[in-house]
Amino acid sequence: MGLNLAMSQDPYAVYPDFEGYLKKSELLDGALYAIFARNAFIGMWHQQEDAFFIARLKGGGWRLDTETHWDDEYYHQNELANRGTAKPLWRIDTEIPEFCKAVLQGDTRLVRRLSSWLLRQEINHPLSPGFKSIERKIAADRHWMKRIAQKKRTPRNEPVYKSLLRTK
Repeated sequence: MGLNLAMSQDPYAVYPDFEGYLKKSELLDGALYAIFARNAFIGMWHQQEDAFFIARLKGGGWRLDTETHWDDEYYHQNELANRGTAKPLWRIDTEIPEFCKAVLQGDTRLVRRLSSWLLRQEINHPLSPGFKSIERKIAADRHWMKRIAQKKRTPRNEPVYKSLLRTK
């Protein structure tokens, strides 16, 4: 299964308001899904966390993170403040290794292994043939790091840097 995109097309540009996504009631705990999300295109649904586990690149390093289902709504003072961040498109029919199941059951020793496995799944199961989500993530992360490096320090945020370096 996949989206019908040209090799160079960005799924977000072609389907920015994609509505044909799976509802939470259709998701299977521990299953792998193709998702439209802020930080990933592959996610493993974790019922207990009520979120997808994803491999996320931030600050030059890969880590395990979560994306919430699009139908989740978060309110602040009775007003819609935010929505979920991922639209699951279809389930990917692949065998889930035992170490992934162990992480879902709380074994934190295997988190890095799960993150690496999810990253490989994103490479092996692109949303569209030729779509290179990993290269997209690396370019976005480099841009983000460059923006952070270019920010000037101001007296307002200087104490934050000092407090991070302080040892107790």
